[in-house]
Amino acid sequence: MELLEMVLYMGNLLATTPTKPPGKIYPSVVLTFFVVNVAAATIFKKSDYMSMIHVKFVIAVLMDSTLFFFNLIVIIIPAFWKRKEWYKLVKILTILRSLQDKKSSPVYFIIIQIIFWAITLYDTYAWTMIMEFEFLKQYGVEILQSFLLFHHQCLLHVAINIVLEGYKDVITKFYTIELLNKESAKLIKHKLGLLQVCVRLFSEVFGWPFLLIIVYTSFQMLNYFDDSFENGFLYDENEYDEVIISNVCFLIITVGYTVFLIWLWDSVLAEVDKVQHFCRNVSDELQTNYFVIISNDIVNNCPKSSVADFFYVDRALIFNMFSVTFTFLIVMIQFKERPNLSSYEYLNQ
Repeated sequence: MELLEMVLYMGNLLATTPTKPPGKIYPSVVLTFFVVNVAAATIFKKSDYMSMIHVKFVIAVLMDSTLFFFNLIVIIIPAFWKRKEWYKLVKILTILRSLQDKKSSPVYFIIIQIIFWAITLYDTYAWTMIMEFEFLKQYGVEILQSFLLFHHQCLLHVAINIVLEGYKDVITKFYTIELLNKESAKLIKHKLGLLQVCVRLFSEVFGWPFLLIIVYTSFQMLNYFDDSFENGFLYDENEYDEVIISNVCFLIITVGYTVFLIWLWDSVLAEVDKVQHFCRNVSDELQTNYFVIISNDIVNNCPKSSVADFFYVDRALIFNMFSVTFTFLIVMIQFKERPNLSSYEYLNQ
């Protein structure tokens, strides 16, 4: 089974990546499951929320809300909101994958699934030792929510990698100008057209999920770094070590994966930038009619992927994400340096 097929099959079970037009019953059941269980978990978390200082309370609520809305949006988009765009994107990704000589192995997907569940089981064990059964009551559904987010990161990884390999293949063929004839030019132009449509659909389908992934991982990084300070929660020495290890593992697999996805898309832009520079600087004697037609397509159609029309994905986004997170972390630390009311006391003063 191809990597793309395996990721889509797994997502199909989660109602996030249907591979054929589904009925609306199964996605509705999954949506209802998350709504009911997240509502119940929120009720169980109420006492913890109320014991937090107000700034910590706001971050915790925003982080949980972002994850919840992410789970809803990844089910709603392919099943209800953008069905046509989703199936068209899957079809184009499948075509582009079939045109590539390099075959992808599902071993990568299996390995990272094992890593994810190993970290999740350790995290569950560590927190169950601290909170006992209360942890499963409050955070049991969050394990499934996190898995949906992780699976969507895997899907984004596979999709971006197909686009990257597609542009690399086009660029490799395009560099051999002396071999450029009518047939090869037609093939390159066809593939460029597919890639351009794929990038547009990628922004439409994955824009909101990608935005929520970036926002959630930023909140998660902020919250976990805050938990690393002893004054964030009161643990004994052994519990504190387990919390640190658990937080670091989850930061690596969630925040690290988000950073990797941004870097991977920036690699697509870097490849296109290379060929655009090549097009602008090639000598006149090598500029055949076929070359001019294709180079105009490349120069005028840079694959920029917008995140829900708020901003474009490039490497600078990584710096901005960390900059905002650490700036707010400093603000949180300053709040903790002076006596603070709990959120309950703050709301009822």
